Amino acid sequence: MSNRVDFGHLKAYHMAWKNKMRNFLNGTEKVERDELVSHQNSRLGIWYYNEGKDEFGHLEPMRTFEIKQIKLHKLAKDIYELKEIGEIALAEDIYLDLEATSQSIVALLKEAENILNLGIAAEEERMENSNLVVPWDKTKKLVS
Repeated sequence: MSNRVDFGHLKAYHMAWKNKMRNFLNGTEKVERDELVSHQNSRLGIWYYNEGKDEFGHLEPMRTFEIKQIKLHKLAKDIYELKEIGEIALAEDIYLDLEATSQSIVALLKEAENILNLGIAAEEERMENSNLVVPWDKTKKLVS
């Protein structure tokens, strides 16, 4: 049984949220302002502030993740407000920053996974090597 850390579900939630923002800008999906304003009340924010920070907050990528999450929601709020007043071109420009911040968030989650799984991979390899069957040379003395 593997104890590997997999943030795949968090990355998927985040990508769905980012796609929702893209659709909002395209006019194909509705977004409520309340969904954007709080970095603590998004799916990632709820996870991070309820369990992620306690468990993984000691890692540098997760501390940076928190900063990027705050920035992402500030950008989303700005995009929402600009679209509401008809400043679509400016909202699109800010979306480019949101996209870059989003990519940073995904990269930080991957980096944290890699750090956390590094020790697990070494332990799994050690366990595999300890179970190797070595042929016994009957001409040698066996000492235990």
